[in-house]
Amino acid sequence: SFVLMLVAIAELSLAETVVLAAVAGVVQSLWRPARRPMLVQVLFNPSSLALGAAFAYMVSRVWLQPWWGQSPAAVLAVATLVLYGSNIVMMAVVLALADRKPLSAVWQHCYFWSCPYHLVGTAVAAVMTWTCRASDWPPSLLVLPLMALVFVSYRVHVLQAVARQEQSHA
Repeated sequence: SFVLMLVAIAELSLAETVVLAAVAGVVQSLWRPARRPMLVQVLFNPSSLALGAAFAYMVSRVWLQPWWGQSPAAVLAVATLVLYGSNIVMMAVVLALADRKPLSAVWQHCYFWSCPYHLVGTAVAAVMTWTCRASDWPPSLLVLPLMALVFVSYRVHVLQAVARQEQSHA
């Protein structure tokens, strides 16, 4: 959903971006969960994604736009930093409180595993945005299978690393 939120920030209105983020949060919570999500998770995920998307939109498209105009590269760069930063901070705070672990340790763990994925996602969002502006939106969707492959590869890598870490502690 990170890629779609970046594209939404670059191409849609604030209201459309927030609705897309909230829907993505609900889908993430309810679609094929490993275990049944708690109500607090179903409420937190869309709320945090919508809040992060709104904040990234405001910073990249409203507050800082007078300095760079309509530059898609600048919008995506700032939106990435704000969206990624706000999501990581909110997620780390909640996990630290829930697991009663130090915030710095949880944040470092979240950052370590998600930063490379989000950097690739930003590049994909840039390709989608430029393709959309050059030839309308349907061709830009051709980039999504590439992002799906990156996501699957990322998940496999993370699961293998976690399994190796658990084996070393056992």
